[in-house]
Amino acid sequence: MDISKRISTNSQVIEEALIKFLTQITDPAFGIHNKSELEYLVFELMKNTGIFNDNTSLYSLMTELGITQTKASQLIYNYDVRKLEDDKTLDEKIIESLLNADFAKDGDYFVLDIESPLLRVYLKKRLKEIGHVSDGSFSQTVVRMNLNAVSGIIEYYLPKKEHKKVKAALIEAGAPDGSFKGVLKSSLKYLGSKVLGEGAGTLVDNFRLFLI
Repeated sequence: MDISKRISTNSQVIEEALIKFLTQITDPAFGIHNKSELEYLVFELMKNTGIFNDNTSLYSLMTELGITQTKASQLIYNYDVRKLEDDKTLDEKIIESLLNADFAKDGDYFVLDIESPLLRVYLKKRLKEIGHVSDGSFSQTVVRMNLNAVSGIIEYYLPKKEHKKVKAALIEAGAPDGSFKGVLKSSLKYLGSKVLGEGAGTLVDNFRLFLI
């Protein structure tokens, strides 16, 4: 990693980041922070000076810093927790993840590849709140949910006042008439399909429209 080519060229940004870093490692006294805290503060300095950004992948952190996936995940988790202002941002990211999800090969599961450890924890929390569980045993970054769980989480995020309108639009686009959750599950099957016909494409467009 060539830091000289990635660090910010804005002298004010560098100055502010260094002042913050030096203040943190000397407060309340120099040398009292443990190894993991010092590693986090150096990582935060790298973020604040533009060496890494919010779009830096887990793999990039592992290879460029020469660290394990566990340590890279912990750095990201600590950073996200300390920077989190409210749940709204996490809710928006979950919806974005749902829109970009693919079904597993058996067709019964939504597979969400979520690198952010904080977002995975938050999603599992939301699922528990509405009475569902997720399967995270396949991979550290993958969350698997069955159709009932996925439709439940989407029903949770769609305002109640929008249910009737969404249901009518999806039925008109080709989903079978039934309960709101039933229409959602039918639409999700189309959304997760690897090969989409003309009717399914219309259904996907309508489905995405009301989630965005």
